[in-house]
Amino acid sequence: MTAIIWGLVLAQNGLLNGLLRTVGVPAQPFLQSSDQALWSIVMMASWVGVPYWALFILAGLQGISQELYEAAEMDGAGILQRFSQVTLPLLRRVLVFVLVADTIANFLLFVPVLILTRGGPQLSTNTLMFEAYRRGFIFGDFGVSSAMIMLLLFATLAIVAVEFWLLRTSD
Repeated sequence: MTAIIWGLVLAQNGLLNGLLRTVGVPAQPFLQSSDQALWSIVMMASWVGVPYWALFILAGLQGISQELYEAAEMDGAGILQRFSQVTLPLLRRVLVFVLVADTIANFLLFVPVLILTRGGPQLSTNTLMFEAYRRGFIFGDFGVSSAMIMLLLFATLAIVAVEFWLLRTSD
């Protein structure tokens, strides 16, 4: 649903181009230009993802006791010290979850590419997930498609393992 709405907003005669024309900027080929299409999909995916991940971070922030901040303040900690010594360590697990889940979601970005650009223009928005779909369901090459999915799976697992390794703690 989100991709359809963004398709209407970013269309040549869509809402965004209407607003741009109102302020004297010429219409932009957001989804028709190989220079702008990928950035338009990135913008759309971010717009969808940021509020979702912000809810997790907000829940994590609400789980931090005010007494910890008061104790740090009584010990003379400034706002930056309270953030770095209280907030960040207690949000670490939430931030790791958000980072890992967002990494996986971005690797599997498929629906916006299918609905908005079908990998074009000039394959500028062709992601590995979309290419696996094309190979399997359009060209009927299920072997290559399956191999691409396995490659995507192992690449995602490797990146997530590196993220966990980089964000490990001693506790």
